[in-house]
Formats: sequence, C-alpha cells, structure tokens
Amino acid sequence: MQEGEIASKDVKLTLSLHGTKVDYDTRMQVVKLASGGIAVNTEQPLLVKAEDFGLAGGIEALREIAGLSAIATAVPVTANLVFRVNK
Repeated sequence: MQEGEIASKDVKLTLSLHGTKVDYDTRMQVVKLASGGIAVNTEQPLLVKAEDFGLAGGIEALREIAGLSAIATAVPVTANLVFRVNK
C-alpha cells in the first residue's frame, strides 16, 4: 500500500469473552499512514449480544436489582486500531 491509500477488506473477527468465542464477519477500512504504520477501523458497528456469551441471565438479575424496566442485551461495538512500526 502507498502512503494515504485506503482499502476495504472483508474479515472474520473473533471476540472472546468469559471463555466463549463468537465469530463476526465484517468489513474493515485499512489506511497506510505517513509514519509507515497502518490504521484499521470497522466500517460498521458489530452488534454484540449478551446471550451469545451466556450473559443474558446476569443482565436480567442486574435489571431486577436495579429496579429497571429494561436493560439492553445487545450493544454496538466498533474497533479503531493503529499499528506502528518499531524502529
């Protein structure tokens, strides 16, 4: 890649949380930086669901303790990473 060049790549990400791994298919934007590094960002948020990681029961318990009518069991997550060259 040339400096300043932007590319989009389809990738499979694996999120590991409390011993459970879930794969996500997503599209990442990759940018070659002037410093020689690379910036990588998700193009769209990933929807991470508590039930996929066995956490729905804990969220329900928290909702009851807090006296709330509802707590979201899914959240949008983005990733913004910068990889630098060590000199």
